[in-house]
Amino acid sequence: MEIEYMTEDESNRVKSYIVGAGYNITSLAKAINMSREMLSNRISGKVDFGRTEMNKIATVLKSSPTEIFFGK
Repeated sequence: MEIEYMTEDESNRVKSYIVGAGYNITSLAKAINMSREMLSNRISGKVDFGRTEMNKIATVLKSSPTEIFFGK
């Protein structure tokens, strides 16, 4: 059984923030110095995000990790 670290709703929320900030997976991956594949695997829930990664994404998207990843 494969572990999923994000639900589909959580993944969609993250994607919405990315697009809303004018990025796509490729451009955001470049901005945070991560491969597109690694970022895609995290957003799809195949791999868990680390705290540092969440903070980098939030900084680039000009938001907070809590809002982007947890909807609070």
